[in-house]
Amino acid sequence: MKDKLNKCLEVCDVDTDTLERMIKYMYCDVVEDIGWKDACLLYVAAHTYAIYSLKQKCSMILRESCCLSNVCEIIKHAYNYEDEYLKTFTKQYITGHYREIKEANEWKLLVAAKEKLVLDIVVPLLNTHI
Repeated sequence: MKDKLNKCLEVCDVDTDTLERMIKYMYCDVVEDIGWKDACLLYVAAHTYAIYSLKQKCSMILRESCCLSNVCEIIKHAYNYEDEYLKTFTKQYITGHYREIKEANEWKLLVAAKEKLVLDIVVPLLNTHI
């Protein structure tokens, strides 16, 4: 929120490291080498502050770092922030690795919490095997 007397801008919904990365991107057009968890945080901040080119770069980082242990978290971001490229990628990843993923605790939690999301993935998978 902007304080008119002090001419300050208080950003409460982004941690310090993520805010620093976001500002660096805005001034230098650079996203440093970050892991998928930091990319998720930066992705959300980019979405929140409508920095769409940064959101796309973070989406690319998430696609490149997608693996069995984080795909369930990444697909939630794809659906929560309506990222069609990330949705398609993660759905294809899950389809290709379904035998391993279906046994993971993260998948079981996702099934319990996000029924529609899981149906979007599983129904086409079942249709290809019937």
